[in-house]
Amino acid sequence: MAIIQTVNFSRFCDAFYNACCNDQFSYDAKRIIFDYIDEMSDDCGNDIELDVVGICCEYDELHYETVISLYSNMLDVSEIDKNDEQALIKAVEEFLQENTTVCGKTKDDCFVFAQF
Repeated sequence: MAIIQTVNFSRFCDAFYNACCNDQFSYDAKRIIFDYIDEMSDDCGNDIELDVVGICCEYDELHYETVISLYSNMLDVSEIDKNDEQALIKAVEEFLQENTTVCGKTKDDCFVFAQF
């Protein structure tokens, strides 16, 4: 038998703070991850245990420019005008969608996705 506790977004953030992982994700990214996990729980009909360390290992939050830099061997943006930020963001989003699960994008153009 297990005791289940429903966690709202505030307690979700508190769990990151208590696990010394508060700086792992921005506030916006935590909201995106919380909503993603909550929706996933609803879709599968199962409760999901809150595991902050597991979340930190499974998900990443990276600015689109960092994604371009880290995955330059897989993501070719050479034909995109470097000043066309929207085209670069779209290319990164498409690349991530083809290679992993994208949970969302923050207002600061950072993508939250499952690490791959």
